[in-house]
Amino acid sequence: MTGYTNTVNAWAVDRVSGGRLRPPVGWAAIAGGGTLAGIGFKVSLLIANLAFTERSLQEAKVGILAAVVASSLHSSPVYCFTAQLPARPATAPYRC
Repeated sequence: MTGYTNTVNAWAVDRVSGGRLRPPVGWAAIAGGGTLAGIGFKVSLLIANLAFTERSLQEAKVGILAAVVASSLHSSPVYCFTAQLPARPATAPYRC
């Protein structure tokens, strides 16, 4: 959910600012980066190590690593799909 939150926040800032704060990398990169932001496993592993012991710790690690794989698999189609989109001319007006 964090990845989508990042993407939605970037879109909201663009809308609220009237396009003055548009991301320079384009929306495809924002969407792909947003999905990759779901990885965040380093902190998750640290917290799991502090919070759990034995079997619970092992289950937490499996869940965290499964989330990493799922996030990566979800990001690949986003990048592949956006790579197929036609380039938008720089002078074209922004339309959502």
